[in-house]
Amino acid sequence: MSQTRPLLRPAMVIERAVLLSADGSVPRAVAVAVGAWKRQGYVCVALHCGVRKGGDGVEGMRAEVMHQRRIDAALRGFGGVLDATLLCPRPGEVVDEDVPRPSRFARLIIEAAAAHRIDLLRSLMVARNHDAIEGAAIAGLRNVLVVAEGEAAAPSAPGQARPDFVVHAFGDVLPLIAPRRTSATW
Repeated sequence: MSQTRPLLRPAMVIERAVLLSADGSVPRAVAVAVGAWKRQGYVCVALHCGVRKGGDGVEGMRAEVMHQRRIDAALRGFGGVLDATLLCPRPGEVVDEDVPRPSRFARLIIEAAAAHRIDLLRSLMVARNHDAIEGAAIAGLRNVLVVAEGEAAAPSAPGQARPDFVVHAFGDVLPLIAPRRTSATW
């Protein structure tokens, strides 16, 4: 009678990540922050959940992909390199207008977590818009809202999730996630 031995499997690596709402333009500060987050060992994934700038169909998707490529190129130009970029809607996908934008962000967050083995409890969303913050709250992800000086940090709609943290620059996120000597990190 032969004895069976348990299969030896490598330990699953669970990553901590910074998920970045990639809507809009990319200033140098964002690229510098991405580089700093990467040096701290975070996976950096951009989530773009926008409205197609060129309308529906092939032309609209082409415009959206070109917009995302410009964002990626701007990040690389300033020294920031993303591990991945996820788009909503995807090529060939029709936007369901009945699904609120925060729910689409939540779906992208869950997809990013599955694809990159991201531990959502050790990760966070960094965004300038309340829809991304709401999506992060739906997905159970801590979040940081980046607002300009004098800009309102309160939710834009009643019942909308409040951000876990509010900062005035992307570089201000690093102290929130960098390892601390006196206390445990989240």
